[in-house]
Amino acid sequence: MDKYIRYTGFVLDKLDYIFKDKVTVSGTENIPKENPIMFTSNHFTRLETLLLPYFCNRYSGKLARSLADKGLFSGKGGFTEYLERTGTLSTDNPNRDEIITGDLLTGENNWIIYPEGNMMKNKKVTFEKGKFMLHLKDKVRSLFTGSAVLAINSQLLRGELLKDADAATMAKYFITGKAISPLPTAIVPVNISYYPIRPGGNKLQLWIGKFIKNVSARMSEEMDIETNILAGANMHIHFCKPIYVNEYIARTKAVADKIPLISAERKREFIINFYRHKLTTTFMRAVYNHVAINLDHIFAMTLYFYDKDEIHIKELISRIYLNIKDLQKIEHFHMHQSVKLNVFKVLAGKEYEPLKSILDLARSEGIIMGGEEYEYLQINRAAFNNEYEFHNIRLKNVMKILINEMMLLDEVTDVIKANAAKTNADISQRIFDKLLRTDIHNFEKDYEKLKSPLSTKQEFGKPFFLKGKDNKVGIVLSHGYKASPEEIRPLAEYLNSLGYNIYGVRLHGHGTSPENLQTTSWLKWYDSYMRGVVALDQICDSVIFAGFSTGGLLSLYTAAQHPDICRGVISINAALKLQDIRVRLVKVVNFWNEISDKFRGHAIKEYIEDTPEHPETNYSRNYIKGVNELGKLMKRTKESLDEVISPTLVMQSKGDPIVKPESGKMIYSEIHSREKELIEPDLKNHVIVRGDVSEPVFKPISDFINHLMHK
Repeated sequence: MDKYIRYTGFVLDKLDYIFKDKVTVSGTENIPKENPIMFTSNHFTRLETLLLPYFCNRYSGKLARSLADKGLFSGKGGFTEYLERTGTLSTDNPNRDEIITGDLLTGENNWIIYPEGNMMKNKKVTFEKGKFMLHLKDKVRSLFTGSAVLAINSQLLRGELLKDADAATMAKYFITGKAISPLPTAIVPVNISYYPIRPGGNKLQLWIGKFIKNVSARMSEEMDIETNILAGANMHIHFCKPIYVNEYIARTKAVADKIPLISAERKREFIINFYRHKLTTTFMRAVYNHVAINLDHIFAMTLYFYDKDEIHIKELISRIYLNIKDLQKIEHFHMHQSVKLNVFKVLAGKEYEPLKSILDLARSEGIIMGGEEYEYLQINRAAFNNEYEFHNIRLKNVMKILINEMMLLDEVTDVIKANAAKTNADISQRIFDKLLRTDIHNFEKDYEKLKSPLSTKQEFGKPFFLKGKDNKVGIVLSHGYKASPEEIRPLAEYLNSLGYNIYGVRLHGHGTSPENLQTTSWLKWYDSYMRGVVALDQICDSVIFAGFSTGGLLSLYTAAQHPDICRGVISINAALKLQDIRVRLVKVVNFWNEISDKFRGHAIKEYIEDTPEHPETNYSRNYIKGVNELGKLMKRTKESLDEVISPTLVMQSKGDPIVKPESGKMIYSEIHSREKELIEPDLKNHVIVRGDVSEPVFKPISDFINHLMHK
């Protein structure tokens, strides 16, 4: 059998490579490798009967046998042989219960059971009168309790056979001559989640369709969903904490053991009947509670509990984000990666691909009406609640499946219902406060971790927000390379005095210690800038992207990526071309350092000492890797300039000793903004956002903003 298991792994690896399918696994530490194990899992696709045994085998170290529909054994040839060789039993095998019990007694093989008994295509499970109820095509029924019966029976028989290995009993369970495991039977609940679930044709389905003709509607639906999961979805398998059957039944067993004149068989029957439903409910609650909550779930639930029939796209996105953040606080929930890492990107809106994907699905299913060009979306409640046929709901209404899967999680529904009752203004303010607090917390954590004699003053490195007189205009303002938010504070305070809201960004790796430049990247700088953008977008009617030097590059690059948010751009001495010829050597030096590290040699130089114009706000040491990241940002910004369409002010000092003055003209000529202006103040320094620069720098900026907001 081992060679067939290895073959399954080989096939999975190939599928993963060819179809870029991502199978992730968590909770493997919960698998007690020495105990006989019964894995109990939810069941959504036929793929699980083929894939789950492989992963159970990989992480338990034993063959994990399973049951499969008798129809899969009706033919002859490779597939049927594969099932038989890997220990899979037909559901109508007359000895199946005895074989399963025997394996659990000896611990020779583990078993996988699906207590739902059906593929739950609609995922509609309710909890009524102490039992989980499955809503199938033509009936509502409770979970099958056979897995609990087999687990309890194996544990009770274990106690008897360890005392007296009765030959007849050993033969009945096909374990004659085998040793009984002294370790208790363990039940390991398993949750299988998929993300994203998307119906629709794909190359794999088309390829299979060439070989299988005249398929039924039901088979066509299964091919559609199963091949899409193979081709594009993430399958996540989570192993929950084990339930040891001996501990679960201990109290009642102790009582039963004291009752005289009753046979061991009758005692087993009593204990099994007492616990079969309770144990089934216990392990299936663990299964259902450990669904990997993903972005699609929260999108669907946010829409479902929203009490109006129309919602602005910006408000919808804000509510989704707040629901994600509030659910993250509940530690026992199992959160998918789509709602764990950098979730502030959800606030970037329709440009964020995972959000765009679920929006497209909701439109295609008629749940929301209004194309990408519409700001207000209509919610079609009738389409949302349409259950369709049990066997085609996976094609017709994935959104309803997502809702059904979440409805068992009372804490999830409570959070989303509570947020649905909040006003849009409350939601927006809460999000802004969360983003600003997170920004400050991340800085303080970095500063404490990296503090050194070369560190910037802590108060200079901290990101800041200056509240304006109203919420009409917000300006995101970023400092330059090696600097800190204090560098742009004079400009920030000047603009704030005119009534504007100012978010002073702290770029990752800055405002702490120069060593931080070794671990940062231009993408992290972009993320830092975007946090300021999405924060102000929550509380302001219009957001202007502004920045000095490297911050100027980021203002241009971000404007190219998010024209729907950007009201205008202010680029000040953006470093598109640098004066110092030494930067051309950075890539060579960086490459040499990496090669030297591999051969344990001495690197040429990781940094150079520097004397900045304003040492109180800037690092006095410049790391090679940091300059290399700056080069990447310069390149990406230059490539994106033709996508900048917002009104833009380009400011470039004529005597800039750091940035080549022609940079301003290059930016001005390359951007596609219909309204654009180039100002070249006759200044001989690079940092033109500090000092006596009110007339040549600050006033033209305020004039540009004033014109922009009153045109």
